[in-house]
Amino acid sequence: MKERVNLIIKPRFSKLKITGVAAATVAIGATLMLSFGKGKSVPVPSYTAIRVFDGDTFETKEKQYIRLSGINTPEMGQCGSEEAKKELEKLILDKALYVKVLYHIGSRSMGLVYTDEGLVSTAMLASGWAEMNDRENLDLQELKDATNQARKKKVGIFSNLCTQETNPKNPSCSIKANVTTNGIPTYHFPGCQTYATTKLELHHGDRWFCTEKEAVKAGFRKAKTCPNTGFPPTRE
Repeated sequence: MKERVNLIIKPRFSKLKITGVAAATVAIGATLMLSFGKGKSVPVPSYTAIRVFDGDTFETKEKQYIRLSGINTPEMGQCGSEEAKKELEKLILDKALYVKVLYHIGSRSMGLVYTDEGLVSTAMLASGWAEMNDRENLDLQELKDATNQARKKKVGIFSNLCTQETNPKNPSCSIKANVTTNGIPTYHFPGCQTYATTKLELHHGDRWFCTEKEAVKAGFRKAKTCPNTGFPPTRE
């Protein structure tokens, strides 16, 4: 597959270093000279990011839709989605951007996006409002390091805001419902063997419920590790 490279850049920068992708880049007027490895530098047209849709997708002034490679952010409406969107806006709006397009999915271009501060996917992971998804087999150590640090620090979606073992808002509603447990939406209540080790990732759509009836109505089934007494336990 022939590789396509786009640049989204503003002419006020005199130099932009892209580690591991471009050996050197120098702004000349409204274009950017790009050199891959030992190859000859070539001018690439400039663009501007004008709108952010969510934490990993944005639009350029030329109506190009760019999806950040290497990460996933919460779907809009899920825990952390607004924060992720604001983080991406802070990172790319009104800044010089470089986009290395890897491939296309419909109208969207999947690619590596850089500012003069580095890879945007890395910055999103470091903020904690994204998680790594290496569908393109990028195998970039900086992505791995950033997500490991965010998990270790428990920031963003890895904080108690979105990743929970107890219900901070309503402790009495203690039924844990996972969107996918072995591919099946499953709920766990106190008394289930795996209850204590079950974490809810609200950014993936996991939910708290007050009653089994609510969980079943929402499409979840009782985990096989749960007793038949139900919740609360049925009294004789």
